Amino acid sequence: MPVIQYTKSLPIVAEPDVLVCGTGLAGIGAAVAAARNGASVMAVDRMGFAGGFFTNIIGSAFDGFVYEETGKPVVGGLVFEMLERMGVVEPGQAGSLSYNVNGDFTEVEKHPDRVIPRTDPELFKKASDDVLIQSGVSLLFHTQVSDVIMDSDRVDTVIVSNKDGLVAIRPKNVIDATGDADVAAWAGCSYEVAESLQPMSLHFRIGFVELTFELRRKCAAVLEKARSEGKIGLYGGPWPATFSGRDIYFNVIRTPGNATNPKDWTNAEIQGRRDAWTMFELWKEALPEFKDAYFFTSGPTAGSRESRRIVGDYMLTGNDIRTSKRQD
Repeated sequence: MPVIQYTKSLPIVAEPDVLVCGTGLAGIGAAVAAARNGASVMAVDRMGFAGGFFTNIIGSAFDGFVYEETGKPVVGGLVFEMLERMGVVEPGQAGSLSYNVNGDFTEVEKHPDRVIPRTDPELFKKASDDVLIQSGVSLLFHTQVSDVIMDSDRVDTVIVSNKDGLVAIRPKNVIDATGDADVAAWAGCSYEVAESLQPMSLHFRIGFVELTFELRRKCAAVLEKARSEGKIGLYGGPWPATFSGRDIYFNVIRTPGNATNPKDWTNAEIQGRRDAWTMFELWKEALPEFKDAYFFTSGPTAGSRESRRIVGDYMLTGNDIRTSKRQD
């Protein structure tokens, strides 16, 4: 492909101790921890809000928060604080409860005594703003990490783009919480990409419908029939959840592709919206429970389950999670 040579002098807009790139759950945790330990911290995010999976994709469950066989938390600290800030649990109770973390209805029926830590994305945005600002983190939203400048084997400068154009941030330390290892990859770090990536998902939310165990089964039956008739392609679940009792969030869309490929990501957004509307119309036609249903919204972005995986000095394992292993 043709190339151009582009050179420009950029203003250095900040020189924090720590720059956190991305304010999803990992980025929030990193930024808050660093700030509370006395570092000057700046966090940037391409969206207009923090929250990652919860807010960018309309997530509803704290996946990875508990060991599903026991329902007991495998992480605590800030996770407990966020649950308390949002009123999901009473102060001091989070660590003593058992959870059905992903809301899978099979598990909910098996363990009705377990808490499902559901939270509305809008509430999560506010709680994220509060915990970051109150911890002393300097935030820049609508700011896309675009490149890095290396000094030998360390990142000297991070180039970002926003309404000021291209600007530079020169931190002492950089934390890559982009979700796709963007900073690490541009810095030349080793990473892995699976030969067959898990599909992306565009979650969506339907209003004026009351979620029940039976309705979940009916929705699944409609999709199974439609798939057998060639009306829809790949899908998962469906895994429905509710925020208010009169709306349903659906995790069901499955679109192939690599989120680090702009064309794949674009196609996932377009196909995801098309599939979401097709499913909604199938349910509305077949199920009386959807008589007054209204398509509220789809997630701001299609979510990626898997892309680059940084090859670090130590790589977390499934057993580490199950046993709550702490590093020396």
